[in-house]
Amino acid sequence: MIRTITLGLALIALIAAFGLPPSARGSDQHHHGTPEASPQAGHAAMGGTAAGYMLIRNTGAEPDRLIGAETDIADAVEIHEMAHANGVMTMRPLPDGLEIPAGSEVALESGGYHLMLFGLTHDLRAGDSYQMTLRFERAGEVLVTMAVRPRAELPASATPTPLVHGTITILDPWSRPAPAMIGAPEATPAG
Repeated sequence: MIRTITLGLALIALIAAFGLPPSARGSDQHHHGTPEASPQAGHAAMGGTAAGYMLIRNTGAEPDRLIGAETDIADAVEIHEMAHANGVMTMRPLPDGLEIPAGSEVALESGGYHLMLFGLTHDLRAGDSYQMTLRFERAGEVLVTMAVRPRAELPASATPTPLVHGTITILDPWSRPAPAMIGAPEATPAG
């Protein structure tokens, strides 16, 4: 029984980090499929998924809202929220975006708010980087460089340089490949 609980918690931890593509959801709120092991640690195959994380700080007197994102390396990027509901981990897209309160910050991190990339156009490997455009309601478009790494910890030699765009500051934008999902159909690009 303890082994079953331990395996269940390990599965929940994996599910907290990754989600299904839009075409596999069926509704705004859904449960996750079963992830299978990645072919290689820190690697995502072309056509797969990845997750994006960062800290977004709003130094302004008015709230702002992250309303979208896009990158050349994926067919679609969505803003998502992970949550526990009635003992079940759920993930849902945030079609109205994510509010960044005035004078505050919001973390995009594993198990919470994050960006999901669907339909990767090429393989991602730890050590790679790619460009992503974030769209804010007030601040407009912000181009960030997403570092690909297998986990949240920064390499010992790296010191994140804040990216300041008006009242919005982006800290440590990074991405990690998501494991393949059994039976997950390919993403349909957002129209």
